[in-house]
Amino acid sequence: MEAEKYTFWKLIEEYNILIPIIQRDYAQGRIEERNKREKFLNTIYTNLVEKKNWTMDFVYGRTIDEKFYPIDGQQRLTTLFLLHLYLFIKDYNQDKILDEKELAKVRTTLCKFHYESRSNSEDFCSNIVTRIFVLPDTSASDNFKNYITNKPWFRTEWLHDATVLAMINMLQAIHDKFYEANINLQTLTESDLISFYFLDLGQEDFDLTDELYIKMNARGKQLTNFENFKATFIDFLGKAYPNSVKAKPYMDYKGYFSLKIETQWTDLLWSYRSDEETTLDSKFSHYFENIAMLCYFKDNLDKHKADYNFSLNEVIFSSEENLLFLFDSLDWLYSMCEKGSSGEINNTKLKTFFDKLFNKNCCRLFRTQEATDLFETVITTPAKNIDLKDIICFYYVLKYSIKNNISEPTQELINFLRIIRNLLFAKRFRKQTKFTPDSTFEEMGYYFKLFDTISGNYNIFINQDYVEESRISKNSFEYEKLKARLIAENKIDAKDLYSIENQNCFQTLVGNLKLEENYKKIHAYSRTVAEIWDSEIPESIICKSLIAEGFEGIYIQSCKLGETYYYGKNDNWNSVLTYAYAKDKNNQNQINVQESLHSLLEDYIMRKEESPIEKLKGIISDKLKTFTRDDWQYYFLKYDSFTSSKFNYTVWKNTFEWRALGSDSGNPLVAYHINLYVKEVCEQISNKDLCDVNTCYALYSNISPLYVKNYGEMYCTENGWELKNFEKSISKEAIIKKIDNKDYLIPKDGEDMISCAVKFINEITK
Repeated sequence: MEAEKYTFWKLIEEYNILIPIIQRDYAQGRIEERNKREKFLNTIYTNLVEKKNWTMDFVYGRTIDEKFYPIDGQQRLTTLFLLHLYLFIKDYNQDKILDEKELAKVRTTLCKFHYESRSNSEDFCSNIVTRIFVLPDTSASDNFKNYITNKPWFRTEWLHDATVLAMINMLQAIHDKFYEANINLQTLTESDLISFYFLDLGQEDFDLTDELYIKMNARGKQLTNFENFKATFIDFLGKAYPNSVKAKPYMDYKGYFSLKIETQWTDLLWSYRSDEETTLDSKFSHYFENIAMLCYFKDNLDKHKADYNFSLNEVIFSSEENLLFLFDSLDWLYSMCEKGSSGEINNTKLKTFFDKLFNKNCCRLFRTQEATDLFETVITTPAKNIDLKDIICFYYVLKYSIKNNISEPTQELINFLRIIRNLLFAKRFRKQTKFTPDSTFEEMGYYFKLFDTISGNYNIFINQDYVEESRISKNSFEYEKLKARLIAENKIDAKDLYSIENQNCFQTLVGNLKLEENYKKIHAYSRTVAEIWDSEIPESIICKSLIAEGFEGIYIQSCKLGETYYYGKNDNWNSVLTYAYAKDKNNQNQINVQESLHSLLEDYIMRKEESPIEKLKGIISDKLKTFTRDDWQYYFLKYDSFTSSKFNYTVWKNTFEWRALGSDSGNPLVAYHINLYVKEVCEQISNKDLCDVNTCYALYSNISPLYVKNYGEMYCTENGWELKNFEKSISKEAIIKKIDNKDYLIPKDGEDMISCAVKFINEITK
C-alpha cells in the first residue's frame, strides 16, 4: 500500500468528504490558534504566489461507496475547503470568471464536503456554499466575519457551535490574507502547488471501524501535551530523515510514524485501556519516554539518572537504530494481538506471551502481585518510577523477538532472560538486615556490553567470555556458566534448578546450595525448599529449624548493648539464605548459612513424618535435647517468642542479656527493645495487672527489666535473675544467691531461666 499525492480538489471531485460526528471540533480557526493559523495560511500564500510546490503531511482514512471518512487530516481538509470556498466567492464577486455552468459545477463539488450528523456545522457549510453574497471590499478587522453573521440566512444558534465559529474566524483570516492577492480558484484547482499524500486505509490490515475515530480522539478536543509532542516529533522526523524509507507501507519515517500512531499503535494501547480512562496520552507518553530513557543510558555511559529528561528525545532518536527500535517494537507488539470479527483488538495472545516468560515457574521477576505483562508495566509507569530489571528484560524480549520474528516464547529466549535476570539480582548490597538492589540506570550501558554477548543456547554460553568493563560481577557470571554447564551435561534437571531459583527465599541466588558438590541432590532439594518456604509454615518454626541445625544468625553490627544478629522473616528469607558478603570478616556468616542450610535440607529429607510442619517440629524436638538451660539455642528452640518478634532482629551481650529490637535501621536502639526472657515470662504470666509487657520495653542503652507490680523488679543476667525491692516477698522455696551484695534467683534442677521466674512470681503473688 503506497500513498498517492492528491490535491484537495482532486479528492473532493472523487469522493464526498464526510467528517464523522465523533471527530473533534475544527480547531485551526479558534481565536487562541491565531499563530498556527497565520503560519499555515502564510505557507500556502507564499507557495501559490511563488508558484512553488508544497506537499503537506499525510491525509488518511477510509473510503466506502465513494465517500471518504478522514482519520487524520480533518483540520487541514476543512481549512482547504474554506480556502477553495473563499476563492470561489471571490472569483464570482470580482471577476465573474465563472459562467453559470462552471458556477454550478464548482458549487456542486464544494457541496460534497460535509460535517456528518452535526446539524449546525453541516447547515452552515451548505448555506455558505449555496448562498450568493458580495464580499466586503476591504480586509478591515472582522469585516468579513461581521458580514456573514449579519446575513438574514445566518442562524443565531450557529454562534454556539465551536466548529462554525472556528470556520468563520478562518474565513476572516483567509479574507485578510487573500482578498488583494492575485490568486483565484483555478490557481488551486488546475495545479498541484498545494497537495498532500493521500492514503486509503479502508482495506486489508487497515479495515477500520467507527471505534477507531473514538480512539483517535481519545486525547480530547484541546491539543494536549502529548499531541504537541507528537506534532513536534513528526516535524523532527521530516527534517532528520528526509530520504528515509520504511517498508510496508512504503513511506518515509515521518509518514510511517504519523500513520501508525493513529491506527495500529492506537489499537494496541486501546486494548489496554480501562473503562474509566478517556485518554491514551499517558500510555503513549510512558512508552515513548521509557524507551527513550533506555536508549539514552544504553548509548551514554556514566550519565546520571538526573541527566536524562524527555526533552532529549530528538537527540536520542537521531540515532536511526533507536528510532527503528521504537517503530519495530510497537509493530511487533501490535502483531501479537488478534483482531476480532468487529475489528476490535484482543491482547490475550500478547499477555499470554509475557506470562509464559515471567510467570512464577519460569523467569519470575518477583514483582508486586506477580504481574507478568511487562508491556502493561511500561505503558502505566512513568520513566522516573520504572524498575531497572523490568525495563531491561522488556528491552531484550523485544530485541530478541524482533530479530527472530517469533510469536511464541522459545526455550533459548527463556534461558537468555533467566541469565540476565540472575545477573541483575546478584548486583546488590547489604543495608542492615536486607539486601538492596545495586543495579543502576547509570551503569545500564555497561551491562549491555555483557548482555549483548550472551546466548540462550547453553552449549554456546558455557564457552563465552566475561566482559571486564560490564560492571557485572565476574563470580556471578561464572556461576551462571556453571549452572548452564550442569544443565547442558544433564547433571541436573533445569526444572528443578528453576524451581529453587524462583522461590522467594532465594530470588535466583542459589550459591549457598553448592551446586557443583550437591548436583545429584538438586531434585530432592527443590521439593524440600518448596515444602518449607513455599507453604504456610510459621516463620518461627522455620527459624527454629535453622537454629537447630547450627544457624547462629547473621551478624549485622555492634552497638552499645552488644552485637546485633538477624534470624530471618517470611518476607525476607532471601537475605539469610542467599547470604554472601565479602566484607564480613572471614565470611563466617556465609559459611554458617551454608552449613546450617545443608544440614536442614538433609535432615528434612530423612524425616518420616507426613507433613512439612511435623518434620520441622521433629527436627526441633530432637535437637533441643542436645542443649542445656545454659545454651542460648535451648531457649530459642523451646520458646516461640524468641523467634517471633517484629523483625527477628536481636542484640546479644551474653546468653541471658538478649534483646528483641524494635527497628532494623542503622541505629536500632532509638526504637523500643525488650529482653527476650522478660518478654517470654510476661507472656506466660498472661496477667497485665501483674506483669505488663508494655512497661518492660527500654530505649537507647537502658536496661529492660521485668516489672512485677507492687512487688519489685527482676533483671535477667548471666548470674540469674537479679531481684530488686523483693525483701519482704521472696519465696522461701526459691534459690537465692548473693553476689556482690545482690540477690539473684537461680533455677533449680529441672527448671530453666523462664520457668523459674514464672514459678517465683506465681508463688509470691498467691
